Amino acid sequence: MKLKIAIPKKKDYVDAVILSLIKPKFIQKVDADYLTCWQKMVDWRNVNEASMYLQTNFKKKTKLVNLLKETDQLQKEMAKEFVDTVVMHYPEVKEHFKRFGITDIITQAYYCEVFLEMLPCEKFHQVLKKAGIDVSQKAHLKRLEQREQRDGEEQNKDAKEKKFIYDGKFANALNQLTIKIRRLNPRNKKHKQIIPVATILLAKEIWLTLEEERKRSEDGRVGEALG
Repeated sequence: MKLKIAIPKKKDYVDAVILSLIKPKFIQKVDADYLTCWQKMVDWRNVNEASMYLQTNFKKKTKLVNLLKETDQLQKEMAKEFVDTVVMHYPEVKEHFKRFGITDIITQAYYCEVFLEMLPCEKFHQVLKKAGIDVSQKAHLKRLEQREQRDGEEQNKDAKEKKFIYDGKFANALNQLTIKIRRLNPRNKKHKQIIPVATILLAKEIWLTLEEERKRSEDGRVGEALG
């Protein structure tokens, strides 16, 4: 008789711990500070996802007005708790907010998500791959444009194509951050075409910010050693 083992549902926090123990290809260098922030990020993401679902599907339900208000308030509270935790462990993020002109708490929370997701990456192409942006981005964007013009039969044919595996929650955070910082409207046709490119450019800008800080940190350690 074979023993059946129930595999627990994947969790971002659990993934972070497991990935830190896998060598050598998928290793991620994380510490206690990082995991503390990741735990708060999971809490924020759960509340934010629930809040967005209610606002999208039940916004017009008059009986749920009070519930929606409470959910909105909880969303902001969890965002603040998450942001405060990240800023406490990574004070430089506060300067990032000033650099990118981020003032509202929800956008700050999305930025903190992107910051934590990028932190273990060693190369920018890893960031793009993690966010579901294929290295052949031009071809990817061209396929998206063509897909909008195809009929139902051609869309079914596309479904058989090989899919690109990525981190959906990171992709969503980066997408939402781009929309808010660049002030784009996904419902606007012109803006919708701009968003994919704007997302890459913003990701690159954030990555360069992290690289500058890493270089300064390394130079500082070298200076201390020489001193």
